[in-house]
Amino acid sequence: MSEQDEVKWLQGLRVGDDRAFKVLFEKYYASLCAFATNFVNAPDVAEDIVQEIFFKLYTDKPTFDVVVALKSYLYLVTKNQCLNYLKHARIEQEYMSFLKERETTTFFFNQIVEQELLTLLSEAIQDLPEQTGQVFQLVMEGFDNAEIAEKLNLSIDSVKSHKKRGKQLLKSRLGDITAILLFLSNC
Repeated sequence: MSEQDEVKWLQGLRVGDDRAFKVLFEKYYASLCAFATNFVNAPDVAEDIVQEIFFKLYTDKPTFDVVVALKSYLYLVTKNQCLNYLKHARIEQEYMSFLKERETTTFFFNQIVEQELLTLLSEAIQDLPEQTGQVFQLVMEGFDNAEIAEKLNLSIDSVKSHKKRGKQLLKSRLGDITAILLFLSNC
């Protein structure tokens, strides 16, 4: 392209001539995508970045006097957009790692607390009167009132009575944590 053609082309870009913009796009798009891919190691991300740059140029109408300035601008903006993308991706990755670590820590803490509370409950159930303890042991294993009644050869009302008496005894022994323990055991 001669110097005179370059001046006309740049003037066309300034006034929003679609043909001038098409020439700009065809001339630099592929090389800017390759340049961006070297930074982000992802061709699809690189293409998105370069497309955004061209869209901004199309809407803002560049005011460059020489092609060298335009070319320098394109590569500088591409580099900066790639660095912004990488910075954002790093921050996002750090945040996801933080959430995963916190989730893991919370999960294990909850498991430890649950096991300790269930151990306390099991020990307290062993100290209950024999039949009340058996009813509560079956409750802990997930049996409902009818199943417990059948297994222990009791009436359903007797099972309910043992559960009520057991809850009172457990509450007096374990205090405030009884509600938590009974919730955890689905009682």
